[in-house]
Amino acid sequence: MFIRGTTQFRADARNFVYFIFFHQQLALTHLWTSQHRHFL
Repeated sequence: MFIRGTTQFRADARNFVYFIFFHQQLALTHLWTSQHRHFL
């Protein structure tokens, strides 16, 4: 039971990291496009 909970915790933590990374990439992409739109 404890091992199963630990595995679930690791899966949730990994998904959380991917979630943060994905949104960070989206934010950076949005920031980059908004900044470079002035030069187009």
